[in-house]
Amino acid sequence: MSCYREIIRGINAFSQSRADWHTALFSPADNYVQLLRDLRPDGLILGYVHDAAQAAEACKQVRHVVGVCGQTERLGLAEMPQVESDDEAVGKLAAQHFLDRGFTNFSYVGSNDIWSQRRWAGYQQVVKEAGFEVSLQLFDPGSVTAGRGWEKPHYSADMVTWLSAQKKPLALLACNDVRGRDVTETCRDAGVHVPDEVAILGVDDDDLDCVLSHPHLSSVVIPWQRIGSEAASLVDRAMDGEIVLSKMYGVPPVGIAERQSTDTLAISDVDVAAAIRFIRENAHQQIGVEDVLRAVPVARRSMEVNFRKLLGRSPHDEIRRVRLATAKHLLAGTELTMPAVAERSGFGNAARFSTVFHSEVGETPSEYRKRYRR
Repeated sequence: MSCYREIIRGINAFSQSRADWHTALFSPADNYVQLLRDLRPDGLILGYVHDAAQAAEACKQVRHVVGVCGQTERLGLAEMPQVESDDEAVGKLAAQHFLDRGFTNFSYVGSNDIWSQRRWAGYQQVVKEAGFEVSLQLFDPGSVTAGRGWEKPHYSADMVTWLSAQKKPLALLACNDVRGRDVTETCRDAGVHVPDEVAILGVDDDDLDCVLSHPHLSSVVIPWQRIGSEAASLVDRAMDGEIVLSKMYGVPPVGIAERQSTDTLAISDVDVAAAIRFIRENAHQQIGVEDVLRAVPVARRSMEVNFRKLLGRSPHDEIRRVRLATAKHLLAGTELTMPAVAERSGFGNAARFSTVFHSEVGETPSEYRKRYRR
């Protein structure tokens, strides 16, 4: 799984900052329990393993153990510190992504895995708070990685039946990119147009699964490298004698990688839809509401009323929201200076950017970057 490659990169990056660290990588195929007995390491980061008994025995060989991505829960192991994605936050971010596009019909395709349940909980919460209902479709949890290569996922027929019964246009969150790719393929086979009839959002931003989907799959971005570095940091602190609580340390998503599968607006008012597209294409420039009205020549009062009716916010709010989303993406995913982030996101100068960002987000741009890039 590509997420584990990124987690390992994060662990390695942290270890490079510690002169006294030496890391060894074991796969589930290795006799890693015996290897741990032989090496007697000071710390262990427990990733994806299949055998709970073997994993429990491995944990007995090492004093300081930290799990990643819910492995302690999945395997039923004794409590230990674990670092994983904040899956409820993933679901909430996905729901808001669709609400911002005017959707009123929502679905979730997932499995019974704990991380999928948490994503569903966050997604459902935000959708219901907005006054809408959301349908849930669970398939065999063992098939969560089905659909790779040329094989059709065995649940395709059931999915076609279920999709056909959903109201359109439909906003659909898949529990991960593999499942998202399966849904795009099923829609193609069933003659359901993506994204106009069904907009699909995955999770993980796995570049291969996303670009192999037709159309390309939008996805919630999880900072897997940071999860790795956070896990390594917890092990390091424990080895230094600090008491590290046995709890889940959740790392929130950093944003959404937007591709073709959600490139649509579920808004019947053509003027509002045109205004939103203009804002999203030009918010990085010094535009205001007057520029929007020049691009979409309707009465300002009419535009304001229809915006609030359909989206619950004004055109000015939408410009600011798009700019903030762009700024968050640049802060979390690049090393650009604050003036450069301010310019590219449409705020003009760093001082104004910092003031607006702190007012809306509750922390400074530097604090936000530190929290997501640590």
